[in-house]
Amino acid sequence: MKPVRVNLSDTLAARVEQQICSGISQPGDNLPSEREMAATHAVSRATVRDAMAKLEHRGLVLRKHGVGAVVLRPDPPVDWRARALAAEASVAEMRLIVIAAEALRDQDEGCASGARVEFDAAVDAYRERGAT
Repeated sequence: MKPVRVNLSDTLAARVEQQICSGISQPGDNLPSEREMAATHAVSRATVRDAMAKLEHRGLVLRKHGVGAVVLRPDPPVDWRARALAAEASVAEMRLIVIAAEALRDQDEGCASGARVEFDAAVDAYRERGAT
């Protein structure tokens, strides 16, 4: 059997990410220097640089020359599929409202209450934007 190879920069990035996500390191905090992290985790500075690059790519830290790595606010995971479905549902709901309004308009031509006029104006404005 071949020994399992562990990528040290991935391991270090995972440790730092856990500190950020658990709140041990807060947004705005400076992380230890490369030299300190290398000594603390018994890895090379190149490994630390690689781990910090991975964390910067994920949006968890910002590296600035002469300042070091600063913790950013971790973004919540985005479910793009759920957002797309919600947008489609909103369009479908609005289309149903337009259909219902047209049916009411056709059914009761004599209704001219203020609320009905405002609703009709909203439906017309929606149509003019080309959303239907």
